Amino acid sequence: MSSKRLRLIKSCILSLTLLVGISNALGDPPSKKVTLLLDWYPEAENAGYFYALTHGLYARAGLEVRISPIGPNASVEPQVALGKYDFGLGSSDQVLIARSRGVPLVMVMGSLQHDPVGVMVHDGSPVHTFADLEGRTVAAQPGLPWILYVAKKYQLRNIRIIPLSFDYAPFLRDPNYIQQCFITSEPPIMEHIGVKVRTLWVKDSGCDAYMALESSDRFVAAHPDVVRAFVAASIAGWRGYLADPASTDSEILRRNPAMSAIQLELSRKVLLEYHLVEGPGIAPGSLDPERMRNQYKILRTLDIIHADYDYRIAFTTRFISQP
Repeated sequence: MSSKRLRLIKSCILSLTLLVGISNALGDPPSKKVTLLLDWYPEAENAGYFYALTHGLYARAGLEVRISPIGPNASVEPQVALGKYDFGLGSSDQVLIARSRGVPLVMVMGSLQHDPVGVMVHDGSPVHTFADLEGRTVAAQPGLPWILYVAKKYQLRNIRIIPLSFDYAPFLRDPNYIQQCFITSEPPIMEHIGVKVRTLWVKDSGCDAYMALESSDRFVAAHPDVVRAFVAASIAGWRGYLADPASTDSEILRRNPAMSAIQLELSRKVLLEYHLVEGPGIAPGSLDPERMRNQYKILRTLDIIHADYDYRIAFTTRFISQP
């Protein structure tokens, strides 16, 4: 190859490189990669994030978002605190507890306005109130704050907690079976298959936690604009899902083959009926500092939080646009 031809090739390569660089400089900046760890598998209770993903809301905000599921008996909080994920879903009481133990987590948005956790019984059960759980066995996740709160408030000295199996079979077999549930999940499914049930919603006992979108102190401090963009797009995603769930449901079904279209439909109806995402005077994503104070007081009274601390460092409202 002649030296003249070699110089020409080098010149062309240099020109192409310069053109690419100019194109990138004039075009959109590269998207910021962001990770979100769910607190379960894809379902209606986290559908707002999938709406934002599938409808390009994150992309238009300059974010490239990867959403990952988590299974039973795994914890979101340590993985977010350690920086393995930028954001995670959990509950506000767990964030308050983690913070009291020195875990640098902060709640940046109310993912759901109320924790949908409850207790499900058969329609013929003698259990009609939380006080009626005295002397009974309940399948639940041991050690959750709501169990300790209900036991203390209703003076349940002889309540037995057994591990929750995450399986409908024990409930269907035994008319006396009592189990923890999500009001968005097990009760509507039972009604759909013809099993009449009643539900005690933990919120109605006075233990009213949020489902939380959380991040780490380090990520929030280093990337406040990313947090603000992610929160805004996620809130828009929740509004979009409640209005038009079809394509988002298809994505959830693709990612979670164990889910069914009818379960998504039933769960969405409960989200709307019980104002779990938004309600009169309450916008999606909202956080009420007074409710957070009340949760902190409950956890402190139960001695789940062992020493006083400034609970306000466990959450922030600065990324939530006021309606």
